[in-house]
Amino acid sequence: RLITTSTRGRSGQGVSFGNNSYYNNISNNTFINNTNDILVSSTSLSTLSCANVVYGNLDANGRQIRYYNSTVGTDADNTVLSALVLCDADNSTINNVTINNTGYLNNGVLLFLMNNSVINNSVFTDTASGLYLTFDSMNNTVSNSRMDNGILGIYILRGALNNTIVNNTVVDNFDNGIDFNSLAGNHNNISNNNISRNVRQGINIFSGSYTIINNNTIQANLVHSILLS
Repeated sequence: RLITTSTRGRSGQGVSFGNNSYYNNISNNTFINNTNDILVSSTSLSTLSCANVVYGNLDANGRQIRYYNSTVGTDADNTVLSALVLCDADNSTINNVTINNTGYLNNGVLLFLMNNSVINNSVFTDTASGLYLTFDSMNNTVSNSRMDNGILGIYILRGALNNTIVNNTVVDNFDNGIDFNSLAGNHNNISNNNISRNVRQGINIFSGSYTIINNNTIQANLVHSILLS
């Protein structure tokens, strides 16, 4: 089955799981021209928000859209994907994933209700957000990865706590390099990253506290290197 939208705007989602969407099966579809092919948009902190079966879905170029709601071992390692959704898949380790989209369609990796997980040695290019970390996602590490030529390099939203962003390259994005927004959360650590040549802020922190920003290279961002508001 083909699932398409005619708009490239933010409202053009393929499948969006809301507060009361669970125990659904979304399988063997092809998604074309959606801002996000699969999005978890629930504002509930219940793990039921992740209790859906999603498999066998592709984008228009035949690349897989992966969705996990349990711990990921090596299954996603060394893959080229259209998008990766990790929803209540605690204690996962993701290595060497490449997501290179066209026209800022899809987030690279979406983490929702994720704890104690690692994303390492991966590349996210030309995405809406290279990494989208939201809703009580805690104690995760993103390291040695590249987020470039997207809208936002890393987007941290709504209660993401104690996460570490270290040794990454976040460059040439068309909005902010790293964006903490809307009660983004506290006690996050941004260290030893190259955050450069982003069109607005290198690091934008709105409504986040106790953030550690240490030993980064932050240069040639067009509005602010770091904006705290």
